[in-house]
Amino acid sequence: MNELMSYEEMARLLELDPRNKERDALYLHAFSERIGEFLNRNILLDETTGREETNYREFFPKEYPVREFIELINAHTGEPLTLAKDTPVLDISRPDAHRNRAYRIEGNPEKDITVQYRIRYGYTQEEMPALIKACILDLMRDRLDHLSNPDSPSPDLEERLKDITVYKRLYL
Repeated sequence: MNELMSYEEMARLLELDPRNKERDALYLHAFSERIGEFLNRNILLDETTGREETNYREFFPKEYPVREFIELINAHTGEPLTLAKDTPVLDISRPDAHRNRAYRIEGNPEKDITVQYRIRYGYTQEEMPALIKACILDLMRDRLDHLSNPDSPSPDLEERLKDITVYKRLYL
């Protein structure tokens, strides 16, 4: 897994000591992995394929936010499909683009099909939601504070992760 934010950005914001770069980079990697596990999904820019039955011609890709449909076909016939005009891929700059949403296929809504798709999804480091970046910074700050003062109470990881629950993949 790649880091959810750049080491340079994190080091600047937390004013980290360059002598501890290797240790801090490992913490950044570990916290990025932990956040990915907590969210139950990959949130960095990637591609994936999927195959789903529609329900009234609607389907929900498992990964989101969807950036583009590279391929969208009927899984049984190979026929190319198009999205209905009322369910377009939303621009990532829109606030409502950051949740999982249904996409509808053009055609008779009473005739369900199996769709096969290939999508591009996720965020670049620059587009990462501010709450996720703040969570990483909080986790790093907690860990570094605890390292400098071992007598202090251990940081509560689960409490910090509650802030980003809104980005967690939920199976409805």
